[in-house]
Amino acid sequence: LILASGEEISDGVLLIDDYEQSFVFQNIPQKPVPSLLRGFSAPVNLDAPLDDDELAFIAAHDSDLFNRWQAVQTMMRRLLTGAEDNVDRLANSLEASIADIDRDNLSRALPPLLTFPAETDIARESGENIDPDAIHARRKEIRAQVGARLYKQLERLYDALASNAPYSPDADSARRRGLRHGALGLLGAVGGEKDMQRLYRHYQKADNMTEAATALNHLANTDAPQRQTAFADFYDKWKDDHLVIDKWFAFQAFSPMPDTLERIVELMKNPLFSMKNPNKVRALVGAFAMGNPVQFNRADGKGYEFLRDIIIELDSFNPQMASRLAGAFKSWKILEPGRQAKVKAVLDELCARDNLSSDAFEILTKVNQ
Repeated sequence: LILASGEEISDGVLLIDDYEQSFVFQNIPQKPVPSLLRGFSAPVNLDAPLDDDELAFIAAHDSDLFNRWQAVQTMMRRLLTGAEDNVDRLANSLEASIADIDRDNLSRALPPLLTFPAETDIARESGENIDPDAIHARRKEIRAQVGARLYKQLERLYDALASNAPYSPDADSARRRGLRHGALGLLGAVGGEKDMQRLYRHYQKADNMTEAATALNHLANTDAPQRQTAFADFYDKWKDDHLVIDKWFAFQAFSPMPDTLERIVELMKNPLFSMKNPNKVRALVGAFAMGNPVQFNRADGKGYEFLRDIIIELDSFNPQMASRLAGAFKSWKILEPGRQAKVKAVLDELCARDNLSSDAFEILTKVNQ
């Protein structure tokens, strides 16, 4: 239990083992906020009737780091789904956590603290009548607002967590990188020239793949000129390493920019791409179809038609890969009616093909039910 002063009452554990129970607390100055499932390590879905102010309070004061992160994530999801509209409440909670990081180094933060839920998670939570464009726009707007609201604190955090030490996979180093990358992403979401330059400098100074990939991933979400420069440089450095080049393909396939599908068609002409190479198909086509909800689910249906053509081509010589890609259509029934109709037309066309492999036919007919 946490009091309004931030003081915690932890003289015991409350065991809830019945459908309905009541607990009475004596001699405390104000109504406390419950910090539930403290230290609970097993996966669980808990529907707790905590209002937005209580969540903000936990996010700002809880000493249980997972509970603090969970409160922040719940506030973010409520904002992204439209159940809440007070961005300042979230920003204030994150500001308190950043202040703790400043004061206590890394002892009071989880690396994903500054990371918003993915668009696919929001769509899954909403469950029906999904408009991927609206989810993307909402997430982009809120991240930009939070980044602008906490700009100075995020800059300070980003600079303070810089390290000249060689790359190390140890927990403390990973925590430092994760927090720094979270700050970098929110600063980049603001979208100013200064922010694009920071992303590009982060890429230029990277001495390991984690740092370089982080910067590229953020730059792929922009139309800044630094994006093209960084991707060209990465290609020149790593074109002889086919595993690394898979990342180069994937980051561009994940991009939410409007020209992504056209860019993918051009990338398929790159000499390092081959439809005969499953890794390359996964890195480019698979990343687009399964990891880019906003551009794969284009309102004009072009993303679905593109995947239809790829499945038809692959099915003639790699039916296993074709059937895996067909799985990208599996969530089509949660989309809004216009997109549903376009997916349904593509699925009907594919299922009606006489020469479809048994692998692809099994997946497609199941998805089309």
